Amino acid sequence: ITYTYPGNITVLCTNKGENGVEFHGEKGWIFVSRGVIRASDPKLLDEPLPANAEKLYFSNDHHLNFVECIRSRKQPICDAEIGHRSCTVCHIGNTCLRLEGRKLDWDPAKEMFTNSPLANMYLNRTPRKTY
Repeated sequence: ITYTYPGNITVLCTNKGENGVEFHGEKGWIFVSRGVIRASDPKLLDEPLPANAEKLYFSNDHHLNFVECIRSRKQPICDAEIGHRSCTVCHIGNTCLRLEGRKLDWDPAKEMFTNSPLANMYLNRTPRKTY
């Protein structure tokens, strides 16, 4: 599945190869997975980030991070909006697969497909009957 974002940024999702994420840029690529990071050029990993680089704080335990953030009122490393948008991308891909790879256009503000009423039928399910 190929996702195309504003600025013509593409993300390719496949079931082939090693599980992880590979980022491609002007200077080469970086591959990241749980406990693994490697690059086409080791300098990409050794060079310090610019002073204005956006950095996340470290957390190696999402569950504990969530509990700590309830106590501290600090935003978790993966807040609700990021979690929602991350899952949405997976649901869009699953819908695309159900429709045999049909090209779908997604409106993130309305959270619906703009070119497929059939795809929009997969956004909700009939709720179970109340007690």
